Order: sequence, then structure tokens, then C-alpha cells
Amino acid sequence: MYKMFNWLHIINSKNDYKKLWETIFNTRDLHLGRFIIMNGSLSCKDGRIFGNEGDKLAGITTYTYETESMEKMINSGAIDSSTVVLIKDLSTKELNSDQNISKMIKKEIREFDGPTAFKNHLRSIHYKDFKF
Repeated sequence: MYKMFNWLHIINSKNDYKKLWETIFNTRDLHLGRFIIMNGSLSCKDGRIFGNEGDKLAGITTYTYETESMEKMINSGAIDSSTVVLIKDLSTKELNSDQNISKMIKKEIREFDGPTAFKNHLRSIHYKDFKF
């Protein structure tokens, strides 16, 4: 039986989005999860905080079958370690650990069916540098 490791990649710019999308497309060890937007910040067990209270925070979830796959992508420069977190490494106040992965993050999450809808929504809300 395979063990899955679920990751959250924070999207801070169009360049972040493009680089992650290309990595997902070109890497067989990184599998696409969901395109999400939530309100507010997320804190991690290691002290990192993504986003700001009152602001939107966009992300893409992915999964791997081993943590070494993500480490290799980080070491090669394909993934930026400052914008990715293993979902179970979010702080306990952010998680419903008894839930399945799609409901694990406590924040209200808006999901998108695919990259086009996600990108169009980021443009429509003027998220970071995703402006028309």
C-alpha cells in the first residue's frame, strides 16, 4: 500500500504559478491535487506564516508517494521551499486532523475545476500580479 504525502504550494505571483504548473506537468513524481483560494493566513508548525489576515491566499495542493521526491524537486530548484508545506505540518490550529485531506484545512476554501478557472478567478479578484 502506498502512503501519500499531501503538499500545499502557496501562489505568490504569476511566475510562481507558471513554474509550479510546469513542474507538475513535467514531473512524474508530483501529482496534481486541487486549486484553492482561502481567506486569511495559514501558520505552520515551523513558525512560517503564509498570507495575511483579511487577504486572499491562493494555493495548489499536490501529492507525492515519498517525501524524497519533494526534496529532490526543491534541491533542483523546481520547487521553492519557502512556498511549500506538507499539509500535516500546518499548525494544529489550522487543521482538522480527523478529516480526510479535502476537509483537513479548517479555513473556508473555494475550489476550482481546473487551471483556467483558477487563473481567471485570480485575475478577477486582482490577486497579487494576476491583473488583466
